[in-house]
Amino acid sequence: MIIELKIKELVIHGLEPGQRHRAADALENELGRLISEQGVPAFLRHEGAMESLDLGSFDISFGADSRQMGIHAARAIYKGLDRGKDV
Repeated sequence: MIIELKIKELVIHGLEPGQRHRAADALENELGRLISEQGVPAFLRHEGAMESLDLGSFDISFGADSRQMGIHAARAIYKGLDRGKDV
């Protein structure tokens, strides 16, 4: 199964502009790890292409670095997709 997931916009408050690439890399790596280890989320197995998907928000510890923010974002995305939230 081939999955192409494009994230057009991800808002992480408190992230400096220079940190976005590190956060994006961490998000990509963690999301790939989660899919490899835990499988393709339910929502992606049953839905085709979608214009947008709101997975809500997540909280992180004060002082978290950009890598930790990316990891937390990936886990929130995976969890939301696995629950099969509506578009």
